[in-house]
Amino acid sequence: MGWTDLRLRVRALASRRRAESELDDELTFHLEMEARKARLAGLPAGEARRRARVAFGGVEQVRERCRDARGLSFLESLARDFRYAFRVLRHSPAFTAAAVLSLAVGIGATTAIFSLVDAVLLKMLPVRDPQQLVIATWSNKDASDLMFTRASNNNGGTNVFSWQAFTDFRSRSQRLFDVFGFSPMGRINASISGEARIAGALLVSGNYFSGLGVGTVLGRPIVADDDNAGGAPAAVISYRFWERAFGQDPSILGRTGVTPRDFFGVSVGGMTFLREIEITLPILAQETLEEKSGEPPRWFDRDWFWIQVMARARRPGDVPAARAELAGLLAADLPPSPPSEGRAPRVELQPGDQGIGSAKETLRDPLLILFAVTGLTLMMACANLAGLLLARAAARRKEICLRLSLGAARRRIIRQLLCEGALIAAGGALAGLLLAWWGVRALLAAVASGQNPLTLEAAPDVRVLAFAAGVSVLATLLFALAPALRATGVDLSEGMKQDAGGFRR
Repeated sequence: MGWTDLRLRVRALASRRRAESELDDELTFHLEMEARKARLAGLPAGEARRRARVAFGGVEQVRERCRDARGLSFLESLARDFRYAFRVLRHSPAFTAAAVLSLAVGIGATTAIFSLVDAVLLKMLPVRDPQQLVIATWSNKDASDLMFTRASNNNGGTNVFSWQAFTDFRSRSQRLFDVFGFSPMGRINASISGEARIAGALLVSGNYFSGLGVGTVLGRPIVADDDNAGGAPAAVISYRFWERAFGQDPSILGRTGVTPRDFFGVSVGGMTFLREIEITLPILAQETLEEKSGEPPRWFDRDWFWIQVMARARRPGDVPAARAELAGLLAADLPPSPPSEGRAPRVELQPGDQGIGSAKETLRDPLLILFAVTGLTLMMACANLAGLLLARAAARRKEICLRLSLGAARRRIIRQLLCEGALIAAGGALAGLLLAWWGVRALLAAVASGQNPLTLEAAPDVRVLAFAAGVSVLATLLFALAPALRATGVDLSEGMKQDAGGFRR
């Protein structure tokens, strides 16, 4: 099929009345030409028209063949089926409302839970090439004399490194690139327009934003020059904090930048003791804050481990060699230890495309359980609707038997009944999306107000809409196909006799 044929067929579908009018004009022209030939041969006008119709063949048959030649007869027939299905459902408002609401509950609940599953367990970080990111962790035989921050764990390993180790990774690694570090600072007091506010702060290296490939919508991000002790003070705030604390005032430009709306850092749901990252500061700000508090600054000592490290690997095959490379660099940076202890670090590089944080571990099992429960709820709703449609098909047995006896193909009637189911599913999907939007808001409020509050961003997007559409198609097949097959698989003679008996009564 060429582009000209495709264009003409699409035009015929979009301008059906015009196409039908042109077809009528063409058929009339051919009939008149045939009749004119007959009149020139000496036949009377009436006989000439009759001969023309006989020679031309059945006009309606020719019309149908022309429609088939367009290649759009199936779509036109399907459109008629949907129009008829809409009229049928419109005349049964109680049944239609009950069916749509029942399906909406199942689709809405399933879609709402899937929105959270997608945000927490499936979606990648909103950064450049997230599949390249890796997260560095390490373990060793004995680290009792080392100082670890609360970012470490108690399973024989830790996810934090010293400043010396991090800077060596960044400057000397040959297998990784864009090695950047960060550390949650927790809640700090921030003075905003003379008003004190509590905000969650994250300390980052100067290449944090460039390593992630994230810019700012206002101002500038933290850059490499901010890693210098004498660098100019800089800060980056989150878009939500800009809305809450500054009312989206653009006058904050200068040394302060604003991250994009969809950027939440490298942790879904926040980090340990850091529910939401509202202010991002250069990592050397930690030493300045310690000096102001009167405490001796130890953060950059060799035995103080507090910086989490992420990097990029160009190819998955580089990861094993990068692990060995980082282990060697780390071993050289560890403080001297007695020979009997023999500290031998082991470095692991885990995929970082979905970020870090405890939200995945905290919510994984509850979300999967809820997803299974809502899936069962949807199946139960489909089973109930299938029962309703079976009862409805029994009440419409006379109509179905009559259409079959008049020559309608069984597949055409099945398609008609499936169109009714598809309209119910479409209505249930639209109402379900509204319920899902409300349900997501309620679920986000619940996880943000529990004993271990989490800040999550989840909203229906293309993936969620595609999921809802897929669920709707599946629901149509589940609750409409079986009743349609059973309703059309009837004995015509027996069915017509029973209906005739009903009329005699």
